Amino acid sequence: RFSAAGLQEAKQLEEAAKKALVAKGGVDDCHTLLDLHSDRSLLLIWKFSTKQKKQRAFLQSALKHWQRQNGDGKKEENGDSESTETSAIDVEETQIQTYDWSGMFKDPSRPLVIDVGCGMGVSLLGLASGNNPISSKALLGEDSSSLAWEDCNFVGIDLGALGIGYARGLASRWGIDDHLQFVVDSAESCLQSLVQSYPGPIKLCLVQFPTPYALKTTTTDGEEKTGNSQLPTSARDGFMVTEELLQSVHQALSKSNGKLLLQSNCEDVAVYMHDLAMEKVGFEVESTDQSMLETMSASYGSPGVTPRVPQR
Repeated sequence: RFSAAGLQEAKQLEEAAKKALVAKGGVDDCHTLLDLHSDRSLLLIWKFSTKQKKQRAFLQSALKHWQRQNGDGKKEENGDSESTETSAIDVEETQIQTYDWSGMFKDPSRPLVIDVGCGMGVSLLGLASGNNPISSKALLGEDSSSLAWEDCNFVGIDLGALGIGYARGLASRWGIDDHLQFVVDSAESCLQSLVQSYPGPIKLCLVQFPTPYALKTTTTDGEEKTGNSQLPTSARDGFMVTEELLQSVHQALSKSNGKLLLQSNCEDVAVYMHDLAMEKVGFEVESTDQSMLETMSASYGSPGVTPRVPQR
């Protein structure tokens, strides 16, 4: 709880915890346990986030997505009053937020790193604070060998106001909010604002571990099972990573030859995002075994082939 709250420099607590752990036969390196990015701390943050209700901004964005998929005419079926309320939400969602980048960042000309669907913001908090083992060269590119994480600005985008509030609080507590900011907005809206008005180059966009769509399986009796009913129904119905989103990311990155990092702990979701980015949007894979990816993609598209899929 101490580390999940983002508190730092607790030597007396570390010493007391170390004594207790040694006495119990546990680990003797307590310092790594009292860190925001330790496994136990991240697990606690994740458990907390999963118990929170969806915020209004998230529900409005989901409604907009549903209307795009099903047609605006259906919203009038339940009467004029509901239609009027829904229309008001539509107008609100189509407005692009404007941002004062000079007011948000100490130096808005710095290269920018974006985290789409940042959740509680722990990835960017690690990168922006220098508390990470990941080489900037690996993600910012070979042509950016002299560019370090400390030279960048960071912005996290999410529709969950609670997670954004948590991330903002830690950024302020750590004194890094002059180059790390979090916003409650849809990814498409914020990306459009960045393309239109951010003065520096956009070097990297992270899309990490989006909530996977439901895993459909067929029983021996031929009955279809969809697993967890709270997950998006399918890759094309409720899943965060859409062609529209990736087109917005591509537009934002293209001017400065930026990079996109897609991550998922579900193999079929990772393959779907890879194929969508490559075949529909025009991204190119860098430093990856292309033959392996092609084999995986083919297996998921072949009838009768059962690829390896993680549980969910």
